[in-house]
Amino acid sequence: MSETMETGLEQAEIDSLKDGKIDICDLLATKDRTSANKVKASLFFSTDQNDGYFKKESFTPWFTSLRDNERRNFKLMLEYMQNKQKLNSLPYIRTDKYGNKYMWLIFALAQSRQEFKVVMAGELDTFVKHYQLGLIVPDFDINQLFLEAQETNS
Repeated sequence: MSETMETGLEQAEIDSLKDGKIDICDLLATKDRTSANKVKASLFFSTDQNDGYFKKESFTPWFTSLRDNERRNFKLMLEYMQNKQKLNSLPYIRTDKYGNKYMWLIFALAQSRQEFKVVMAGELDTFVKHYQLGLIVPDFDINQLFLEAQETNS
């Protein structure tokens, strides 16, 4: 793997670091920290080459089995994550009265606080935790995710 791939830095930036022309702290301060961590819909799904967070063949049956408000909450979660809203809830999985695993998410917006339940399946809890840790930012909406799930595994 090349140095650029591993570090997210351009070769000229790496050379400047090696030559002592720039300080790594100053360089990283100018970078968009989340741009390298954007996750496309295709990477959301598990494949032979990618761990992902959900199996394609399981997503559509799961998503369509959700009640309308649960689907809309999942959509809202993705929208807030895409917009890099701060997630202020503990990543605990709970079980509702129907036996569904879920997380209660609290997003801090500029003028309000949005709280709602998101039903968990696959590795969605890991997806939420990775977002909270700043490791990923979804670069897809619910429509793109649903359409990606319809494509066969290649």
